[in-house]
Amino acid sequence: MSVARTPTKNSYKSISPTHYGSDSAIYTLESHEHNIDVNIKKRSKRRLNNPPSTSDLTLADLMVRLDEMNKLQDAKFASLESSMNALSKQNDEIKDTVIHLSAKYDDVLNNLKKLQQENDFFKNRIKTLEGKLEQLEKNARTTTVEIRNVPIFESEDKENLIEFTKKFGTVINVPIQDSEIRDVFRMKLKNKPNGPIIVDFTSTVKREKVIKATRTYNKMNTGRLSTASFNMDGAAKPIYVSEDTVAIAVYRPPGYKNINNFLQSLNIIVLKYSSKRNVILLGDININIAKQSRDANLPIYLDMMAFHGMLPAYFFPTHNRTCLDHVILKTKLKARCLILQTTVSDHYSVALYIASSSKQKPAKVLKYVNFELLNTELKNKDFNSLYEIKDVNEAAVYFHNILQSAIKSNSREVKISRRKAKETCTNSFTVAE
Repeated sequence: MSVARTPTKNSYKSISPTHYGSDSAIYTLESHEHNIDVNIKKRSKRRLNNPPSTSDLTLADLMVRLDEMNKLQDAKFASLESSMNALSKQNDEIKDTVIHLSAKYDDVLNNLKKLQQENDFFKNRIKTLEGKLEQLEKNARTTTVEIRNVPIFESEDKENLIEFTKKFGTVINVPIQDSEIRDVFRMKLKNKPNGPIIVDFTSTVKREKVIKATRTYNKMNTGRLSTASFNMDGAAKPIYVSEDTVAIAVYRPPGYKNINNFLQSLNIIVLKYSSKRNVILLGDININIAKQSRDANLPIYLDMMAFHGMLPAYFFPTHNRTCLDHVILKTKLKARCLILQTTVSDHYSVALYIASSSKQKPAKVLKYVNFELLNTELKNKDFNSLYEIKDVNEAAVYFHNILQSAIKSNSREVKISRRKAKETCTNSFTVAE
């Protein structure tokens, strides 16, 4: 390509037209080598090796090639048709499977519905049977007496237990005949080998006589009913007669944060004694039930107790301004709680009194206690022998006898009229009814 500048307009005027003729041998390289521009190069083309010659193909060859192409296409179509048939068959199988599963699913739903209906029916049936069983237990307990803390006899059998029951009646001055005993057996406990002896009398009247005579024996005698009353070997151990009353002592440490597990365990324990007429739950629960309390666990706790027919005996503070020490009751008997504002511990002491009977006769004799003399006598009393007793039941009986003896020696009785005597209490007590 020439890079010369375009000539000006005036330069064309001075050039005269010249005629150029073409050479007849323009393709001759020798005659034009001197006219070839050095900047122009000749492009070399790739030559085909043995290009096909269509002039050699005949109609027969074309037909053969067409037949081959048809065969290839037929083979491909056959393969595609086979694949489509396989897919169609699989699709039909999947469709049948889905229909089968759908039918099975409907069957499962129907069975589940039937099971739910049966479950509801059995739940209602269980509730009905539980109610009947509870009623039967209550009816059975109207004639039964539990005698606790009796040592196991050698080669113990039903005859030994019957003989002990008759001897028990002799001690409390209520004769018991064989015909008055419907059944007698000893309950088996996991923690204690000597479980309570259950005596089932033939009538409620006999049961009431035995219980009343037991109370009278414990009041009239300085030494309460114990193994020594039956001339049993070994150290004297107190014997208790249950009156369908149970006391549950509970303590929940403040560090035990899993309140749900605690309430579930407590619910199981209370449910175990739901058939009892008198149930007492007491202890340091560490749930604030005081009035205007904002404890988040309070509603759940009180609702669970109310479900079992149990209500708090008081809401007064027992630790600073919080009520953490509870007495929850289920009873028809007259009950009273006293909260003692002592300095022995950071928690106040709680005293509970439950009447032995809902029907109380008007008092004819009033007992006056000289508390100054009683206080002096208790201060001078030697309690070292009390600390040496390892059995908590024996220690409790020993301490009760000391208090009973001291109160009796510092008391006097005065006959009163039939008018109702007003109950009084000292300034150191808080009375809750």
